Amino acid sequence: MMNDHNNPDTQESKVVSKEVSAGKSDIRRRLLKRGASAVVVTMASRPVLAWHCKSPSVTASEALNPYTSLAKKNASTRIWADETWGLREWMGNLVRTSDNNGVTEWWESSKPWSVFLQRASLGIAYQNVKFEHLAAVGISPPAGMGTMSAVRYLSSSSVPTWKKRVLVAQLNLFTLTGPNSGWLSNDLDNCVTMQQLNEMATGSYLVAGKTWNSTDISNYLFNNWMAR
Repeated sequence: MMNDHNNPDTQESKVVSKEVSAGKSDIRRRLLKRGASAVVVTMASRPVLAWHCKSPSVTASEALNPYTSLAKKNASTRIWADETWGLREWMGNLVRTSDNNGVTEWWESSKPWSVFLQRASLGIAYQNVKFEHLAAVGISPPAGMGTMSAVRYLSSSSVPTWKKRVLVAQLNLFTLTGPNSGWLSNDLDNCVTMQQLNEMATGSYLVAGKTWNSTDISNYLFNNWMAR
């Protein structure tokens, strides 16, 4: 059972004030570079990422009541899609497209599968990562992978988009969070846990008294920049 300390839905209600050191926070540097105010950088009302995301419970609650104070605040939040790798990058082990700002960001120099293999301590080619390798690091991918590699699964035209998005989100969460993620860390686990994503992989997810179907799950992951 998940305790309050590890549950991002519980953390939504807690006051969070995160002071970030200049040497450690790539997120702060990017925000300031783009002209964000200090209020955004050290916002104390809830955990926020450089690009912004919401937990499943907050998303479900806002769907029921779009006039909550949280929804109003988030409506004016500028979203930067630069904190995760998308389907394109995971399909081909590619770096993100440069934003030509004169600064080489991590998504312009790091390849997703290369980082995944290092974190998972796997000495194989990324094209050979299969179900058993994902399961070994706590990822329960959507049904249908069988003996296919993860790359082939993500590239297959017969695999529904929602399944691809779930797997991309799972890969991003494993690769970009945790004690060993280093400068790639983006605090995505403040919004969602692997347990929640594994439940979404079934195509049905109960949150705030509502059962999300595969479309709801797909939209949640897409709209929160966890899988694009």
